[in-house]
Amino acid sequence: MNTILSVKNLNKTFRIYEPDRTIKTLENISFDLAEREFLGIVGASGSGKSTILRCVYQTYRVEYGEIRYRSVRYGNIDLARAADREILHIRKKEIAYVSQFLEVLPRITARQSVENSALEVGASYEEAQASAEEMLAYFHLPSDLWDIYPHMFSGGEKLRLNLAKSMVKKPRLLLLDEPTASLDADSKKLVRGILVKLNHEGASMIGIFHDLDFMDGLCNRTLNITVR
Repeated sequence: MNTILSVKNLNKTFRIYEPDRTIKTLENISFDLAEREFLGIVGASGSGKSTILRCVYQTYRVEYGEIRYRSVRYGNIDLARAADREILHIRKKEIAYVSQFLEVLPRITARQSVENSALEVGASYEEAQASAEEMLAYFHLPSDLWDIYPHMFSGGEKLRLNLAKSMVKKPRLLLLDEPTASLDADSKKLVRGILVKLNHEGASMIGIFHDLDFMDGLCNRTLNITVR
Protein backbone atom coordinates (compact mmCIF):
# COMPACT_ATOMS: atom_id res chain seq x y z
CA MET A 1 0.00 0.00 0.00
CA ASN A 2 1.26 3.49 -0.87
CA THR A 3 2.59 5.78 1.86
CA ILE A 4 0.81 9.14 2.10
CA LEU A 5 2.88 10.59 4.96
CA SER A 6 6.41 9.84 6.15
CA VAL A 7 7.85 11.58 9.23
CA LYS A 8 11.58 11.13 9.76
CA ASN A 9 13.65 12.23 12.79
CA LEU A 10 11.24 15.00 13.76
CA ASN A 11 12.58 17.37 16.41
CA LYS A 12 10.83 20.35 17.97
CA THR A 13 11.97 22.70 20.73
CA PHE A 14 10.37 25.76 22.30
CA ARG A 15 12.27 28.78 23.56
CA ILE A 16 11.06 30.36 26.81
CA TYR A 17 12.43 33.82 27.46
CA GLU A 18 11.30 34.24 31.09
CA PRO A 19 13.33 32.40 32.36
CA ASP A 20 15.71 31.97 29.45
CA ARG A 21 15.59 28.27 28.59
CA THR A 22 14.86 25.83 25.79
CA ILE A 23 12.44 22.90 26.14
CA LYS A 24 12.74 19.95 23.76
CA THR A 25 9.26 18.60 23.06
CA LEU A 26 9.94 16.08 20.29
CA GLU A 27 13.14 14.15 19.67
CA ASN A 28 13.74 11.92 16.65
CA ILE A 29 10.10 10.98 16.05
CA SER A 30 9.66 8.79 12.96
CA PHE A 31 6.65 6.98 11.50
CA ASP A 32 4.93 6.25 8.18
CA LEU A 33 1.23 6.46 7.39
CA ALA A 34 -0.23 4.41 4.55
CA GLU A 35 -3.19 5.40 2.43
CA ARG A 36 -6.48 4.62 4.20
CA GLU A 37 -4.64 3.88 7.44
CA PHE A 38 -5.83 5.23 10.80
CA LEU A 39 -2.97 5.80 13.23
CA GLY A 40 -3.71 6.52 16.88
CA ILE A 41 -1.14 8.44 18.92
CA VAL A 42 -1.06 7.69 22.63
CA GLY A 43 1.12 8.80 25.52
CA ALA A 44 1.16 10.73 28.76
CA SER A 45 0.23 14.40 28.96
CA GLY A 46 3.20 16.52 27.94
CA SER A 47 4.74 13.85 25.72
CA GLY A 48 4.24 15.96 22.57
CA LYS A 49 1.31 14.21 20.91
CA SER A 50 -0.46 17.42 19.85
CA THR A 51 2.86 18.93 18.78
CA ILE A 52 3.27 16.14 16.22
CA LEU A 53 -0.06 17.01 14.60
CA ARG A 54 0.71 20.72 14.64
CA CYS A 55 4.07 20.07 12.99
CA VAL A 56 2.38 18.04 10.24
CA TYR A 57 -0.21 20.79 9.77
CA GLN A 58 2.62 23.34 9.98
CA THR A 59 1.12 25.37 12.79
CA TYR A 60 4.57 24.73 14.27
CA ARG A 61 7.78 24.83 12.26
CA VAL A 62 10.41 22.23 13.06
CA GLU A 63 14.13 22.60 13.63
CA TYR A 64 15.16 19.25 12.21
CA GLY A 65 13.57 16.34 10.38
CA GLU A 66 11.34 15.68 7.38
CA ILE A 67 7.56 15.55 6.98
CA ARG A 68 7.08 14.03 3.54
CA TYR A 69 3.51 14.23 2.26
CA ARG A 70 2.32 12.86 -1.09
CA SER A 71 0.27 15.78 -2.35
CA VAL A 72 -2.15 15.69 -5.27
CA ARG A 73 -0.81 19.02 -6.53
CA TYR A 74 2.83 19.08 -5.43
CA GLY A 75 3.81 15.41 -5.41
CA ASN A 76 6.20 14.24 -2.68
CA ILE A 77 6.63 17.47 -0.72
CA ASP A 78 8.49 18.08 2.54
CA LEU A 79 5.98 20.07 4.58
CA ALA A 80 8.75 21.15 6.95
CA ARG A 81 10.41 23.04 4.07
CA ALA A 82 7.36 23.98 1.99
CA ALA A 83 6.54 27.56 1.03
CA ASP A 84 3.66 29.32 2.76
CA ARG A 85 1.55 29.32 -0.42
CA GLU A 86 2.02 25.54 -0.74
CA ILE A 87 0.98 24.98 2.88
CA LEU A 88 -2.10 27.19 2.46
CA HIS A 89 -3.18 25.28 -0.64
CA ILE A 90 -2.70 21.89 1.04
CA ARG A 91 -4.67 23.03 4.09
CA LYS A 92 -7.55 24.17 1.92
CA LYS A 93 -7.67 21.20 -0.42
CA GLU A 94 -6.02 18.16 1.12
CA ILE A 95 -5.33 18.15 4.88
CA ALA A 96 -7.86 18.99 7.59
CA TYR A 97 -7.15 19.53 11.28
CA VAL A 98 -9.74 19.12 14.02
CA SER A 99 -8.91 20.72 17.36
CA GLN A 100 -10.98 20.71 20.53
CA PHE A 101 -10.84 24.52 20.28
CA LEU A 102 -13.01 26.44 17.82
CA GLU A 103 -11.29 28.81 15.40
CA VAL A 104 -13.66 30.76 13.16
CA LEU A 105 -13.99 34.31 11.95
CA PRO A 106 -16.00 36.35 14.49
CA ARG A 107 -18.68 37.52 12.05
CA ILE A 108 -19.29 34.19 10.33
CA THR A 109 -22.33 32.10 11.26
CA ALA A 110 -22.11 28.37 11.89
CA ARG A 111 -23.79 27.64 8.55
CA GLN A 112 -21.44 29.99 6.65
CA SER A 113 -18.42 28.46 8.33
CA VAL A 114 -19.27 24.96 7.10
CA GLU A 115 -20.32 26.25 3.67
CA ASN A 116 -16.98 28.02 3.27
CA SER A 117 -15.14 24.77 3.99
CA ALA A 118 -17.10 23.02 1.25
CA LEU A 119 -16.46 25.89 -1.19
CA GLU A 120 -12.71 25.64 -0.53
CA VAL A 121 -12.58 22.13 -1.98
CA GLY A 122 -14.49 23.10 -5.13
CA ALA A 123 -18.18 22.64 -4.33
CA SER A 124 -20.67 24.91 -6.06
CA TYR A 125 -22.63 27.31 -3.85
CA GLU A 126 -25.72 25.08 -4.07
CA GLU A 127 -23.67 21.98 -3.23
CA ALA A 128 -22.00 23.79 -0.33
CA GLN A 129 -25.39 24.83 1.08
CA ALA A 130 -26.74 21.29 0.91
CA SER A 131 -23.57 19.71 2.32
CA ALA A 132 -23.42 22.20 5.19
CA GLU A 133 -27.02 21.57 6.21
CA GLU A 134 -26.51 17.81 5.99
CA MET A 135 -23.36 17.94 8.14
CA LEU A 136 -24.80 20.30 10.75
CA ALA A 137 -27.85 18.08 11.06
CA TYR A 138 -25.69 14.96 11.28
CA PHE A 139 -23.86 16.36 14.31
CA HIS A 140 -27.19 17.25 15.95
CA LEU A 141 -26.61 21.00 15.94
CA PRO A 142 -30.12 22.49 16.29
CA SER A 143 -31.23 24.40 13.19
CA ASP A 144 -31.93 27.51 15.29
CA LEU A 145 -28.16 27.74 15.90
CA TRP A 146 -27.12 27.54 12.26
CA ASP A 147 -27.43 31.25 11.54
CA ILE A 148 -25.91 32.68 14.71
CA TYR A 149 -22.28 33.31 15.63
CA PRO A 150 -20.53 30.28 17.17
CA HIS A 151 -18.93 32.21 20.05
CA MET A 152 -22.31 31.77 21.77
CA PHE A 153 -22.14 27.95 21.51
CA SER A 154 -21.41 25.59 24.38
CA GLY A 155 -18.10 23.71 24.41
CA GLY A 156 -19.67 20.57 22.97
CA GLU A 157 -21.48 22.54 20.25
CA LYS A 158 -18.25 24.27 19.25
CA LEU A 159 -16.46 20.95 18.96
CA ARG A 160 -19.25 19.47 16.84
CA LEU A 161 -19.05 22.53 14.57
CA ASN A 162 -15.30 22.01 14.27
CA LEU A 163 -15.95 18.44 13.22
CA ALA A 164 -18.59 19.50 10.69
CA LYS A 165 -16.22 22.05 9.14
CA SER A 166 -13.51 19.46 8.60
CA MET A 167 -15.63 16.45 7.66
CA VAL A 168 -17.53 18.33 4.95
CA LYS A 169 -14.24 18.67 3.04
CA LYS A 170 -13.68 14.88 2.91
CA PRO A 171 -9.92 15.43 3.22
CA ARG A 172 -7.21 13.07 2.01
CA LEU A 173 -5.49 13.36 5.39
CA LEU A 174 -7.39 14.11 8.59
CA LEU A 175 -5.60 15.16 11.80
CA LEU A 176 -7.67 14.75 14.96
CA ASP A 177 -6.53 16.36 18.21
CA GLU A 178 -8.85 15.10 20.96
CA PRO A 179 -11.99 15.32 18.76
CA THR A 180 -14.22 13.77 21.44
CA ALA A 181 -12.86 15.72 24.43
CA SER A 182 -16.11 17.39 25.52
CA LEU A 183 -18.69 15.19 23.81
CA ASP A 184 -21.33 12.98 25.37
CA ALA A 185 -21.68 9.29 24.52
CA ASP A 186 -24.23 9.83 21.73
CA SER A 187 -22.08 12.50 20.04
CA LYS A 188 -19.05 10.20 20.24
CA LYS A 189 -21.01 7.59 18.31
CA LEU A 190 -21.68 10.16 15.58
CA VAL A 191 -17.98 11.00 15.38
CA ARG A 192 -17.02 7.35 15.22
CA GLY A 193 -19.57 6.69 12.49
CA ILE A 194 -18.38 9.45 10.20
CA LEU A 195 -14.70 8.62 10.79
CA VAL A 196 -15.36 5.04 9.73
CA LYS A 197 -17.23 6.30 6.65
CA LEU A 198 -14.46 8.72 5.60
CA ASN A 199 -11.80 6.09 6.19
CA HIS A 200 -13.66 3.60 4.01
CA GLU A 201 -13.96 6.29 1.33
CA GLY A 202 -10.18 6.70 1.25
CA ALA A 203 -9.16 9.19 3.93
CA SER A 204 -5.98 8.59 5.90
CA MET A 205 -6.10 9.68 9.55
CA ILE A 206 -3.98 10.40 12.59
CA GLY A 207 -5.81 10.82 15.88
CA ILE A 208 -5.04 11.62 19.50
CA PHE A 209 -7.54 10.12 21.93
CA HIS A 210 -7.49 9.86 25.71
CA ASP A 211 -10.58 7.65 25.45
CA LEU A 212 -8.90 4.31 24.66
CA ASP A 213 -12.27 2.57 24.35
CA PHE A 214 -13.13 4.97 21.51
CA MET A 215 -9.93 3.95 19.69
CA ASP A 216 -10.61 0.23 20.00
CA GLY A 217 -11.48 -1.20 16.59
CA LEU A 218 -11.13 2.23 14.97
CA CYS A 219 -7.37 2.69 14.66
CA ASN A 220 -5.30 0.23 12.65
CA ARG A 221 -2.32 0.68 14.96
CA THR A 222 -0.96 3.01 17.62
CA LEU A 223 2.18 5.07 18.13
CA ASN A 224 3.21 5.43 21.76
CA ILE A 225 5.06 8.66 22.58
CA THR A 226 7.06 8.73 25.80
CA VAL A 227 7.96 11.81 27.80
CA ARG A 228 11.55 12.87 27.18
